[in-house]
Amino acid sequence: MSTAIFTNSAGKTFNLLDFNMMKLKDAQLHKYAWVPEGVKYKYGELLQTFTKDVQQFSCTFKVFGNETERKAKLNEFHDATEHDVMLTQPGNLIVDGYSIECYMIESDTIAPEDDSGTTTNEVLLYCPFPFWIKETKYEIKATGTAEVVDGLDFPFDLSCDLGVGGYRKVIDLM
Repeated sequence: MSTAIFTNSAGKTFNLLDFNMMKLKDAQLHKYAWVPEGVKYKYGELLQTFTKDVQQFSCTFKVFGNETERKAKLNEFHDATEHDVMLTQPGNLIVDGYSIECYMIESDTIAPEDDSGTTTNEVLLYCPFPFWIKETKYEIKATGTAEVVDGLDFPFDLSCDLGVGGYRKVIDLM
């Protein structure tokens, strides 16, 4: 994992791999399960479709610094995540270019037994839409000559469904 960023619904961003303050130590982010649904027969089943239930991921963070810095960082982080829960607007976890909308619904802070300068924080992510999304940027460039009227006017139309397959597609008209 080379990047891990959490952004709450208000736009507050936390780098979860910032080795100076906070590091995502353990996360089970690749866990998933498809549930087959079908018609049961006496011998076997006729498969009709697959569904996917909500996902919950447990994550462990190490927070670094002196005691005052650790408390301040954890308070800031938990205030941001509780903001999402209070407004029922999910935050966004981005890991290596893939994002998932989630809420942090549980937290347990484990104080260090010695003066090691680290505090362990275990959180539970709740993902109501359990799909990791890779954002893809598309650029469509105009060809030919077209008269510009009221802004942009290209000699073609976009006639495709851009929300297929769980991908969020961004169109830039240049």
